[in-house]
Amino acid sequence: MGPWVVQQHDDTRRYVEILEAFDEVQACALGGSHAQGLADDRSDVDLFLFLDDEGFLDAVAAFGPRFAGKADTIAHRYRGYLLDIGYQYSTVHPGPVFLDLFLNCEATLTRTPLLALNRIVFDKTGRYTELIAAAPADPGADGAVGEYLIELDLLAKFARRRDVFPFLSRLDRLRSILVALRCAVRGSRYNSYLADRQINREFGGDGLEAWLVANTLPAAGADLSAAVRTLTGGIQEALDALGLPERADPRALELIAGLREETLATCRAWDLLRP
Repeated sequence: MGPWVVQQHDDTRRYVEILEAFDEVQACALGGSHAQGLADDRSDVDLFLFLDDEGFLDAVAAFGPRFAGKADTIAHRYRGYLLDIGYQYSTVHPGPVFLDLFLNCEATLTRTPLLALNRIVFDKTGRYTELIAAAPADPGADGAVGEYLIELDLLAKFARRRDVFPFLSRLDRLRSILVALRCAVRGSRYNSYLADRQINREFGGDGLEAWLVANTLPAAGADLSAAVRTLTGGIQEALDALGLPERADPRALELIAGLREETLATCRAWDLLRP
């Protein structure tokens, strides 16, 4: 096992040793908040497991009960396939220690910038280390326009269908993009998935409270079109401040403008139907 992990995560050592003894597990890496130095005492431990291609799906099906039988396990649950991450098992152990195990083989592994953030714990063949080294670079804020376009398309779709909870979920993703962009305007690296944690570190105390008042969604009970208008307007302002539209594909900007207007029109009609 890698000494970095042994020194900083001794409470997970016994579980990693169990995993290393599984013949089909070729490699293990630490990911998530622990790998990025952002963990606290409530953080779970994300372990990314690289398995043989041969018999992979059978191994996934049997993995949770098999691991639970080897480890001192309070609870375990198979959580299905998580897009771009892998087949997920969540387990709970004395301590308590909460593990999230993400299983991939080379055929299922998605090469994303997140892969490069993983810290190798063990690698029996060296292949997983090679794949991590070859992961594409994080595009930083230059990827924000594309991310915004994709999330806005989903928001428009759920608005048309009047699917309330998926709509609100995508609306919150736009909020995360806005937070990350405004952090980038201040000079931080753009990352919409870590944005909320980022403002907590950077602003702190009274500054954080003031920031939240100025940059969150409209108050509960506000109409949906106002929420969309606030978020998309804020995102556009931040994109302009970073000079991103000048570097973006004009077709993406055209699609964004159309989807924004479509979503606003749908939400205005939706608001009229609310009691």
